[in-house]
Amino acid sequence: MTDFISFGSIKGLSRLLVAAMLAASPDAFAQSVSTYYQTAGGLAGATTSSSTATSLTSTTALDANNYAEAVNNSAAGTVGVGVFSDGTYGATTVNAHGALDEDWTCTSGACLTGTTPVDVTYSIFLSGTLSQDWLNPPPDDYTFFGARLNFNGGYFEIDWYGTAAGPTGGGGMEGQLCVFLSPCTYSTIASTVLANGSLSFNTNVLFAGTLTTTAEAGFTTGLLLSAGADPISRPSAVSFLDTAGFNIISADSVWTADSGRTSLPPPDSGGGTPVPEPTTLSLLTLGLAGLAFTRRRKQQSTSA
Repeated sequence: MTDFISFGSIKGLSRLLVAAMLAASPDAFAQSVSTYYQTAGGLAGATTSSSTATSLTSTTALDANNYAEAVNNSAAGTVGVGVFSDGTYGATTVNAHGALDEDWTCTSGACLTGTTPVDVTYSIFLSGTLSQDWLNPPPDDYTFFGARLNFNGGYFEIDWYGTAAGPTGGGGMEGQLCVFLSPCTYSTIASTVLANGSLSFNTNVLFAGTLTTTAEAGFTTGLLLSAGADPISRPSAVSFLDTAGFNIISADSVWTADSGRTSLPPPDSGGGTPVPEPTTLSLLTLGLAGLAFTRRRKQQSTSA
């Protein structure tokens, strides 16, 4: 799937780190985080990390106001990144990346029959802010932000294009759903302008297909989140800490990931989120007969 990488303006170390993350295809449970913070003068931040059975954290900091952080929570299916600079150190290269790969197998329900098509919906959520200084950087500041969910036969990607033209012809945050042997579908990710000029994003994206796989074969997913700048010379911030993730929704089957997570049933009809009508997506042959794509905007955050 690396032919479709489009993380905007990325240079040097930033480009290499993101390309390496996206090149890895999910094949078993794995989670990773990485951070980097160094000034143009060679002053490097100290990196600290922590881990549990279900979480990872990495922080590289020069001080309390200049640091990069990445967090993973495999129990919740989320990854997060944060990049913060107050401009004290001038031009700085900074990166934060998180990744979560999972294998899903059928543990009960219709998927145990093996040959009967089973409906599944991917529910992706993203919430966070980009500061005003991040939004319109000077020519020498190359900022980037992106989130991506890889799945058998395709991917869904959200990229920050700023004032440059994205796939839909506009700027800002845009999403693209690309499935094997099918044209990509594009969408604009809605945002709210906060009192301090930052942009707030709080969105949910649903897309659905019908799996024709066996209980043993199952399917795989890979969640990626990256942010950074090379170099950044002004005060700026990106805060998407532990706020990007996804769930698998299935009405007649239970899928269990090797991370320990399980799929969710569709919300009830008493005010829950409607699940889009699925079409056919074959994970065994990577054939595509169609794909339904819908997007529901959550209630926007009004706090800074």
